[in-house]
Formats: sequence, C-alpha cells, structure tokens
Amino acid sequence: MSNFLNAGVIGLGVGKRHLDLYNNHKNISKIKVYDFNLDLVKSLIKKYPRVTFCNEANDILKDEDTNMVSIASYDNYHHEQILIALEHNKHVLIEKPLCLNEKQLID
Repeated sequence: MSNFLNAGVIGLGVGKRHLDLYNNHKNISKIKVYDFNLDLVKSLIKKYPRVTFCNEANDILKDEDTNMVSIASYDNYHHEQILIALEHNKHVLIEKPLCLNEKQLID
C-alpha cells in the first residue's frame, strides 16, 4: 500500500490554504485544482509547477486517481460537489456549510 495520496482543491478563496498545505506535504503525490476565475489560475501556474489546473470541477471529482478533495467553492455548489465526490469514493474535506437547506441534508 502506498503512503502517497493525490489531492484536489475546488475553489481558491479559502481553498488556496488547502493548496499550500497539499503542495508542501511530503505524502501528497499529485494535486489537481479548479477555480472558475481564470485570471487567478493564470497567476498561480508558475508558482505551483507540480499542480494540474483543471477546466472544471468534475475533472477532479470524477478522477479515478484523486483520493481526496477539498471543496472550498461557493456555498451553493457544495451539496452537488459533495455527492459527486462521495459517489467517486473520495475523502472529502468541506469548507462550511455542508448544504444550504434541509432537503439537501436529507439527500
């Protein structure tokens, strides 16, 4: 069994802290990141040469090689992204809130 994990980060507001942590962790092998702000992504490409910047969140959520994902997107996306991540056997770290209403909580 490998001691290495492949991590993903969705959203680079608070998620930037997650990215920094993963980028500096000795047991993180690969990192994928998605943020819809292309200017922000472009500004980070040279700073994080080992990171793969993705075109959409599902490039991380549905990726077979990604073991864990930090979801730090806007709150209204959390519910759907959590469900997709869990359906694809990811360990999930979610920046609050988990969901926005009781119906989503029941899902």
